Amino acid sequence: MTSRPCLRWLRWVAAVGAVAALAATISWGDLAEMVARLSVGGAALALVPAAGMLWLTSRVHGRLLAGLGLALPTREWLALGVAGAAVNLLTPVRGAAVLRAAYLARRHRLPVADYLALLGASGGAEVGAMALWGLAAAAAAADGPLAALHGTALAVVLGAALAAGRLRAPGALGRVLAAGRTLLGRPALGGETVLLLAMNFLLEVSLFVLAFRAMGVEVDPAALVLMVATANLAALLPWSATDLGVREAMVGLAGGLTGTGAEASVVAAVVMRASLSAVALVALPWTWRVLAPRRPPAGG
Repeated sequence: MTSRPCLRWLRWVAAVGAVAALAATISWGDLAEMVARLSVGGAALALVPAAGMLWLTSRVHGRLLAGLGLALPTREWLALGVAGAAVNLLTPVRGAAVLRAAYLARRHRLPVADYLALLGASGGAEVGAMALWGLAAAAAAADGPLAALHGTALAVVLGAALAAGRLRAPGALGRVLAAGRTLLGRPALGGETVLLLAMNFLLEVSLFVLAFRAMGVEVDPAALVLMVATANLAALLPWSATDLGVREAMVGLAGGLTGTGAEASVVAAVVMRASLSAVALVALPWTWRVLAPRRPPAGG
């Protein structure tokens, strides 16, 4: 009974530790200089890839739900994706999965356990995609330690995918493995998911390019891809209770490791959060209209 509260506290401690680690390693003077150099007009261009990222991540979510037999109309899966993103972007808790699970259970009677299992399987696929991008970029940048990190992560994901076809397990693990078999057993769905994730990653890299240029900073393409992949790989793992601040810390620490610069990388990460948040906030009134509880007909 005490394990879950203890785990929650440990995840908060880990989140605070990540931010503290960044605070201890960056130069606050250099950070202030990067903020002063930031062009608001240049940073505003990041709104374009940010809108594309929200659409693509929502589309992935919609396609995965279709794999469970729940084919939502475009407006509904898009609104559900935006609402979940807004929770993670604007609040100190990672509540997107809880919000979506509650909505789908209430509106469509989708079992929460099945939905969370699907998220677990798709999260594993996303970790594998980040590891593959990172391995390729680390090889191009001749970064041995980060190549080993991404190579290990990729090997673990591939091993889990192979095990999903043979292994049977009880409880939550069994449901995640079953969801993995669903994805592996439908090549069209799996292929589209991989393509959408790749497009989303490239949009994220382009957003960072715009953010760095808004500060007048040019970065090596391989180092930038490696930084984004490394930060995403760390942020995807469920070790932190929050995304707010932790994502920026992961980007800053990865920037220090890959040569893009911790201070400039942190500012670029803030630009990314601000851009995504702005798009989500603009879309929230429409999102509420789509997802709001339906009232029964008068006299029904």
